[in-house]
Amino acid sequence: MALQPRPTKRFFNVGRRPHEVTLKPDGGRQWRRGRVPFTKRHWLAWRGVSNPKTLRRERKLLDKRPLWWTICLGALLVVTPFLSDQAINIAAIFCIFAAINVVWTLTIGTAGIFSLATMAVVGLSGYAAAAANVYLGMPWPLMMPVGALVGFILGGFLAAPSTRLDGLYYALLTLGVAEICRVFVSQIKALAPLNGSINQVGSFIPADWLLQRPGLLLGFYAAFALLLASLLMFRLINSERLGLLLQSAREDEAFSEAVGIDYRRARLWVFILSSAALGAIGAFYAMFYRSISLAVFSLDQLLLLFAMIVIGGLGRSEGAVLGTAIVILIDKGLIGLGPLRIILVTAVMIVVALTAHQGLTGVRGQFRNFRNRKKSESRAARTEKGVR
Repeated sequence: MALQPRPTKRFFNVGRRPHEVTLKPDGGRQWRRGRVPFTKRHWLAWRGVSNPKTLRRERKLLDKRPLWWTICLGALLVVTPFLSDQAINIAAIFCIFAAINVVWTLTIGTAGIFSLATMAVVGLSGYAAAAANVYLGMPWPLMMPVGALVGFILGGFLAAPSTRLDGLYYALLTLGVAEICRVFVSQIKALAPLNGSINQVGSFIPADWLLQRPGLLLGFYAAFALLLASLLMFRLINSERLGLLLQSAREDEAFSEAVGIDYRRARLWVFILSSAALGAIGAFYAMFYRSISLAVFSLDQLLLLFAMIVIGGLGRSEGAVLGTAIVILIDKGLIGLGPLRIILVTAVMIVVALTAHQGLTGVRGQFRNFRNRKKSESRAARTEKGVR
C-alpha cells in the first residue's frame, strides 16, 4: 500500500500579528547619555520602554525636571541682556540669593539641621575676604577661597552643637550666634569710622564699568555661574552617597543605625560643606557690591530668605529658586510700593502656607493626591448592577 503524502499545513494570519515589531532592540546601536561630573548619574533620565499600543521600542524621559531646569535657566540667560539696566541688576541679585537658598536647602532639607546662621556665615566670610583684600592687599581672585575657608571653619564650629540640640533649641542658638556676629563686627574699632562697613573692595568688575551696562552684564553672568555651581553642588550632595544616607535615615533612624549607617557623621559633613559654600558666596557678595556692611546680618534679610523657602518649598532646589524669584520680584521689582511690598510678601507666604502643603513645588503632587482621592470616592459611591 502506497504511503499517502501528508497534506501541507496552511497558516492563516490572525489579527495583526504579522505586522508587529519585535521588542528586541538593535544591538549595534548605543545610546549616548551625558553624565553629571564626578557622578554616575545622567543629566536626563532616559529609559527604554515598549509602547503597549504600537509595541515599538521607545525612549521615555522619566524625570523631566532637568529639562525644565535647562529651559528656564536658558531663557533667563538669553532674555536678560535685552532688559533694562535695573532689570539686569535685579536678575543678578536673584541669582545670588537663589544660590544662598539652594545651599541653605542642603542644610535644612538634606541634613535636617534647622540653622538660622546662614547670613551670619555669609557675612563673616564676606568680611574676612574683604578685609584680606583691602587691608592685606590680597588679590580678588583669592577672595573666594578665603571665604570658603572661613565658612568651613564656622561650619565646623556650628556643627558641634547640632549633635546635642535639635529643632527649636538649635534654631534659637544659631539666631543668637548671628546676632553676636553682628555685634562683634560693629565693635571693631578699625571699622567704627565707616559704621562697620568695608568699602573699595576689589572686584571682577572693572572700575570703569561700575554701574555701566557692561559691568551689570558681567555681574549678572558671574552671578548666574554662581547659581549653576550651587545647583551642581546640590545635585552632587543630595543625589549621591551623603544624600542617600540621610534619606534612608530620615525614614527610620533606629533601623539606619542598626544596619551601620552613620547618619550623624553624614549630617555634619553636609552642614560643613554647605557652610564652606556659603562662605564662598559671601566673598562673591562682597566683590559684587564692592563693599560689605552690617546690613548683611540684619534680621530682615534672614526673614526674607525664610519667606523664599516657605513659598517655594522646603527640601527642593527648584523650590528655593522659585521662592527666591517671587520674593525678589516683589521686593526689588515693586520697590515703588514702599513698605507695602513687605506686606505683600507676607500675604503670599501665608496664602501658600494655608493652601499648599510643601510650597509651590508641591502643588502638583498635592493636586494628584486630591484627584486620586476623588476618583476613589466616586468609584466607591458608584452603584453597579446587582451590587451596592
